[in-house]
Amino acid sequence: MLANRALIPLLLVNLIAALGFSIILPLTPYYAAEFGAGPLTVGLLTAAYAVCAFVAGPIFGQLSDRQGRRRWLLISQAGTVVGFIVFALGGSLWVLFLGRIIDGISGGNQVIAQAYVGDVARPEERARAYGLLGASFGLGAIAGPL
Repeated sequence: MLANRALIPLLLVNLIAALGFSIILPLTPYYAAEFGAGPLTVGLLTAAYAVCAFVAGPIFGQLSDRQGRRRWLLISQAGTVVGFIVFALGGSLWVLFLGRIIDGISGGNQVIAQAYVGDVARPEERARAYGLLGASFGLGAIAGPL
């Protein structure tokens, strides 16, 4: 059986990533409107995270392949925290973009968590471990809007 000690931090990483994303996403239009953002700008603000995560995810994956999962998972989590703080304290529209870009660039935490499960789980345990990762993400996505 997969060591719970190895899986629990990964489940928490996924839970926190989904929780943070699902808290920010529905509030973004209202928060950005305070700085004069229209619908197109809100869409670009949301897309900024997705584009940066799309580009940075494989890079974080490759770096974690070469230099170790734990190190890059911690760097990724720290970047997500910084991105959330910048976004929350944003005093202007460009700072909101900066926060979402920082979070997107460091959004490789889920990619690294999945790769780590592939490293530590025996083949017969992998489906269960990936299922638990998916469940933790789902719980975060549900709990965020609550």
